[in-house]
Amino acid sequence: MQIKTFQKIVILVAGLLILSGGVYYGYSQSWFGDKVEVGEELQVPRKPSDANDELKVMYATAVVSHEARMKDSSFVNYLREGLDWKTVGEFARKDEQRAYFVYSAYVYTKAADQYPDKQVALVNAGNIFVQLGEFGRAEQAYKKAAEIDPKYADPLLALLEAMQTLKAPPSKELLSYFRERYPKLEHDGGQFVYMYARYLLTVGENAEALDVLKTGAGLFKDDKRLPVEYAEVKKELEKRGYKEPVKIQVQ
Repeated sequence: MQIKTFQKIVILVAGLLILSGGVYYGYSQSWFGDKVEVGEELQVPRKPSDANDELKVMYATAVVSHEARMKDSSFVNYLREGLDWKTVGEFARKDEQRAYFVYSAYVYTKAADQYPDKQVALVNAGNIFVQLGEFGRAEQAYKKAAEIDPKYADPLLALLEAMQTLKAPPSKELLSYFRERYPKLEHDGGQFVYMYARYLLTVGENAEALDVLKTGAGLFKDDKRLPVEYAEVKKELEKRGYKEPVKIQVQ
C-alpha cells in the first residue's frame, strides 16, 4: 500500500511539474544578473476560453506577431509580440490572464537578452510583473533597466509607480537607491523629483521629501515647479512644528 501511495505521489508531482513548467521556466531565467539566459522557446499560451470575436482577433494577432518574431527577431517584433500577449491577458478571463502576462514578460526578457542596450524591454517586463502583482521581480527589472542608461528617468518613474500600485513600503534600501540615482538623471529629472517628493510626503517621509525637493531644485533648474514646491512644503511642515536640519560641512 505504501509503495502504491508513493507511486501516486510521484505521478502527481510529475504532472504538476509538467503543468507548471512554462510558468516556472519563464521566471527561473537569470536575466536579473549580468545576462539573460534563455533556452528553448516557451510554449505559446492556448486560445482563451469563451472568447468573444474581439478577443479571438486579439489572440490571432498575438499568434501572428509570435510567428513574425520567430522569423525575424528584430527588436520591434519583440516589442510588438510582448504588447499583443499583454493585450490578450487584459481582456481574457481572470483565471486565464496569468498565462498571457507570463508569456508577455518572457518575450520582453528575451528581447532584453538580445538587445542589452535597450531600456524599454526591461521596463515593459517590469510593468508586466506589476500586473502579476510581483513587486520583487518588477523592482529588479526596473533597476536593471536603470543600469543600462542612468540618464533617463523612465525606469525610476516606473519603479515609483509600482511601489504605489502594489503598496510596497519605502524601505531604507529603496530610499537609498533613489537618493543615489536621481542626481544622475539628465532627462525628466525634474519630473521624477516632483513625483517622488509627493510620494514621500504621502508615506510620512517628510524630511526626505524636503531634502529631495531642495536638492532637485538645485540640480534641475529648468523645472520651475521644484523651488516653488520646496518653499510650499517647507512652509507647511514648519506650521506643523518641523524644523529642517542644518547640515554642517566639515572643512
